[in-house]
Amino acid sequence: MSDNSTGAAPRSPRLRVLLNGATEIAPHYAEITHTASYAAATFTIAIPLAERPDLNAGFWLASSQPEVQIQVALNAWSPYLELISGRCDSMHLNPISGVVRLQGRDRAASLLDTKSSIVYQNRTSGEIATDLATRHGLTPAVAPSSGYAGRYYANETQLASLVQFSKLTSDWDILVSLAQLEDFDLYVSGSALTFQPRTAATQVPQSINAQDLMDLQISRRLALSGGVNTSVRSWDSANQTFVSASGNSPGSSTDAPRYSVIKPNLSPQMAKTLASQMASDIYRNSMHVAMTMPGSTDLSIRTPLRLTGLAIPLTQIFEIEVIKRSFRSKSGFVQNIFAVQSAA
Repeated sequence: MSDNSTGAAPRSPRLRVLLNGATEIAPHYAEITHTASYAAATFTIAIPLAERPDLNAGFWLASSQPEVQIQVALNAWSPYLELISGRCDSMHLNPISGVVRLQGRDRAASLLDTKSSIVYQNRTSGEIATDLATRHGLTPAVAPSSGYAGRYYANETQLASLVQFSKLTSDWDILVSLAQLEDFDLYVSGSALTFQPRTAATQVPQSINAQDLMDLQISRRLALSGGVNTSVRSWDSANQTFVSASGNSPGSSTDAPRYSVIKPNLSPQMAKTLASQMASDIYRNSMHVAMTMPGSTDLSIRTPLRLTGLAIPLTQIFEIEVIKRSFRSKSGFVQNIFAVQSAA
């Protein structure tokens, strides 16, 4: 198998796991999943107990949420690059087979596990995102936003919670709701929280030749192939007016399927943003691709893709929804990519 970066040199991928930033362990299996759907990335690793006598069954039974960094190098001379870091959520020990399995999430887990009762008053989405990132020890990579976020009360804008059932709202739920209102991207990478405008439509797509893939499946949802229309209705409490907005996907007509939603306390601009976002999100699902290929570190969940090398060329640009990377002693470093067509 050749190294994608050189096109010639043989690959000899290496996997390394750092426990609590210092102890190096060599698992015989690891799986890392990144998703574009406002969710934490996850990992699973399997460690043979015989690998490190000091990390025996007693150590794992007494451990309390160790922090894990999973790193990979594609060749013997390549530096290790981090795929994910975060705390373990669960431990599964099998002393008969001599294996311990660890599962966890990236550092978005802290936001997901913290229920919020904070009331933000007259604050922008960017200010709220910066405050929440700082509270959780994350470095905010936050784009400024204009206009106050939340529900309108008299001449003020108050954000107690942007989602229903506020007593169950997490800090991550608040960030997701803000990202959806602004049409922003939201994710945690390493120790940085990114809250920025979506960049997939402005990036140069990376070409992947179908002949280099181990497997490829292309699926279409025919009911969505002719585009979609959307409508959003709301009540603007600040101005005491009815709000209505519509959106449509590329190639849609008046006969295309229409999807409607009613959501309270939206300004006209919020309703317009939501209608456009709905049309984009629904239409993107009209074509899916699933591919299996040698593992790499140059693809991120936000890298747009173009498929080449097919008998019938595809003009669509695809946006990655899920990257699942696995490292096994027998099959080596492999990644599965699930993507949908871009609506840009």
